[in-house]
This record gives sequence, C-alpha cells and structure tokens, in this order.
Amino acid sequence: MPASPITTYLARLRADLQTGDATERTHYSTLRALPESFTPGVTAPVEPKRIACGAPDFHVRKGQLLIGYVEAKDVGLNLDEVAASAQLKKRYLPALANLILTNYLEFRWYVNGAWRATAHLGRLSDGRVTGSREGTQEAARPRASALFAARGRRAAAGVL
Repeated sequence: MPASPITTYLARLRADLQTGDATERTHYSTLRALPESFTPGVTAPVEPKRIACGAPDFHVRKGQLLIGYVEAKDVGLNLDEVAASAQLKKRYLPALANLILTNYLEFRWYVNGAWRATAHLGRLSDGRVTGSREGTQEAARPRASALFAARGRRAAAGVL
C-alpha cells in the first residue's frame, strides 16, 4: 500500500531539513504536492505572478477555477507573529477571500480575513519534525484535505 500524502509530505520535509541548509523556498515543491495529492485536478503553481495585494507563494486551482492562495513561511516559524504582520493584516487578509497561511507544519485557513480553521500535521522539536499532537497524522488528514479541496464557485467566494 502506498504511503499517505501526509506521511510522504512529512518524510520529504524531514529529508530537506536534514541537509542543514534548508530555507523557506527549499520546501516549495514538497508543499505544492500536498494539495495536488488530495484532490484530482487541483494544481498549486509556485510563485504565480504578482497580484494587487502582493505575491502569495502559491495559488490553488481546480481546472481554471481559482480556489485560493497559500502563503508559506519557514518551517516552525510562529504563525501568531506572521498573522500580526503588515503583510497579512494589511495586504493579504483584506484582499484574499480564501488564504492558507502555513509554516509547513501548521496550516491556518482564513476566509474573508477571518481565521476559520487550523490543521497541525506535525511539530518542530529540536530541529526535527515530529508527529502531530492532534493524534496521528492521518487524524489530521480530513481537516488538511478540506483546507485544500474546495469545490466550485462557493470555494472561490471563500465558502466551503
């Protein structure tokens, strides 16, 4: 039986971190594969062209329908601090109806600027990725896949 998308994702993060010189961008290909693995037809191009509010790291599409955006910060970075930054508070949250903010282990879903849900796929402890406190990684899968697997026009409007 093939490994689950979350198990594969965390294994790739661990491998990248073991090099000792990983940066936020090192993990882009790993993150890109996550939403694409949950729902057929979903794509997550890296660093799409700039939009009026800035340049989120990814946009997520199903076919031609834009589902939302992903802003990634370095592994383990405190998302409370990021969420309080001008980039998020003044630019992205007011402008992007459907946004996921992540440090590669915690995923925060914002709809119309409001924090709607969180999924923890793991934790960073002593420089190593460990399993999620929410239980097994597979217990986090339904929430994580729901963050990325929005469907139809309701998703584009930020309603799932």
